[in-house]
Amino acid sequence: MSGSDPHTESPSSEQAEFHRLFVQSQRRIFGYILTLLPRLADAEEVFQQSCVVMLGKASQFAPGTDFVGWACQIAQYEVYNYRRRLQNERLCFNENLLDRISARYRLQGDRLDAELDALKGCVEQLSPTDRQLIRQRYSRKITARALAAELGRPANTVYKAIQRIRRNLRECVERTVSRQDRTYGPNSPAEEERP
Repeated sequence: MSGSDPHTESPSSEQAEFHRLFVQSQRRIFGYILTLLPRLADAEEVFQQSCVVMLGKASQFAPGTDFVGWACQIAQYEVYNYRRRLQNERLCFNENLLDRISARYRLQGDRLDAELDALKGCVEQLSPTDRQLIRQRYSRKITARALAAELGRPANTVYKAIQRIRRNLRECVERTVSRQDRTYGPNSPAEEERP
């Protein structure tokens, strides 16, 4: 038997890069769809359909170009298709409004990425105790009251600690992104170099 079975060959580097970008960008693409379709069930349905279309059009993506922009354009067309199907059932935004929302989201997308990157760095700067508390609260998605019960601490104490940590994180993210904006400009990604 020869080793040329197409089902066992490894994917090309372009396919691997496409899949890496696809997986890496899913949350951002879903967030984009959610700005156009505020009902979670609608957004999930359109997201699934958009993913199917993106995977079907993977060979049309030009490596080295803006994957999220390409994917959001596909998602936007899928939102339009979905809305057309629903038009008789309920009131929908017109396409002009959706175009404006779409343009605003794309402009804010880089800012959101910068804020998420800054948040990761800011969480790492917390004291080990604060970092553990905030991770327990949000990674497990439990209330401050439930967390306090688990820790055997008063709920008010845990609530105030979480509020303090959140305030510190917000201030750290704002400082970090502001510093990046001054260094790289508000619309340029600061991926290559960070201060």
